[in-house]
Amino acid sequence: MSDAPAANRILYANPEHGGIRIAVIVTIAGGLIGGYVLIRFLIGWLAGDTLLEEFATVISCTGAIPIALGFAWVVEAYLKKTWSSGLEIELGDDALCFEGGRNENGERDVRTFELDQRINLTNWYFSLQGYSRAGRERRVSDKWYCLANQIQQDGERLITFSFFPPDKAQEWIENRDLADPFHKISLSQLYKESGSRRWSGPTRPGEIPSAMLAGPDGRYWIAERRRWDEGLELTETDFSALMTYLVDKEQTDF
Repeated sequence: MSDAPAANRILYANPEHGGIRIAVIVTIAGGLIGGYVLIRFLIGWLAGDTLLEEFATVISCTGAIPIALGFAWVVEAYLKKTWSSGLEIELGDDALCFEGGRNENGERDVRTFELDQRINLTNWYFSLQGYSRAGRERRVSDKWYCLANQIQQDGERLITFSFFPPDKAQEWIENRDLADPFHKISLSQLYKESGSRRWSGPTRPGEIPSAMLAGPDGRYWIAERRRWDEGLELTETDFSALMTYLVDKEQTDF
């Protein structure tokens, strides 16, 4: 379990934001072109007038792929460390604050959750197996889990989530210090109940069936539906820091 985070720690949400995705696509395209030109030049220089020259185009095209992917991997890793999405969660001594993006009035979206007042938490998780995954879920192993929480106070709401390997996920799923333990829901059941098929493509069901919303897990399904539109992804480390911060709040004030 993570140690309690320092006061006023800043968590940066959506580390793989749209700007980075576009930059990676451009990098791959540039890497393919550059890799092809480089390999083609090397073949002409080192193996000109040989049998290898006849296959230069095929070799250059094939070799350019790993070069482009490797270059994109390096660029993506660097950008994640240096280019934030502008969506920030501050873990302060007196309040949890979110700032970033625009609200429905076109103003800077700022939400504050005071620690001296009650904060309502809803924690849930699900396996990434058994359904047609969409968005970031496609980029992690289907053996992993998505852990999510919904923080509410008066009219303010904040939803965060992250992806965990099984061993790390269990540390939170089995945590007994939580007033509202992580509750398991099944997205494979959702897809079945909504008539979606596993092979129908990486899309979300349009709506969650009313029977599921009215069932015992209804509040978790409502929160999950909101996560699709409002959820802020955090890294595994930052999500754990947020949860530790909230656990400390529960133990001292709830």
